[in-house]
Amino acid sequence: MSIIALQKSVKTYHKPERFTIVCAWCDRVQHGSEWRVEAARPSGRAVSHGICPECYRQQCRRLGMRK
Repeated sequence: MSIIALQKSVKTYHKPERFTIVCAWCDRVQHGSEWRVEAARPSGRAVSHGICPECYRQQCRRLGMRK
C-alpha cells in the first residue's frame, strides 16, 4: 500500500461521525455540543473517550486550576 493510499484510508476512518465519544469520568455520551446520560451507547460506531465540560471543570477545581 502506498503512503498516499494509507493517508486517504486514515482520513476516511478518523472522521468524528464514525465515533461515539464517551466521558471517561462520568460515562455521558456526546451528541454534537451536548453531553447526555444514556442507558445504552449507540451501536455500530467505534468508541473514543473524552471529558465532558462538567467533569473538566470539576477536575480543574480539584487540581487548583482556574478553568
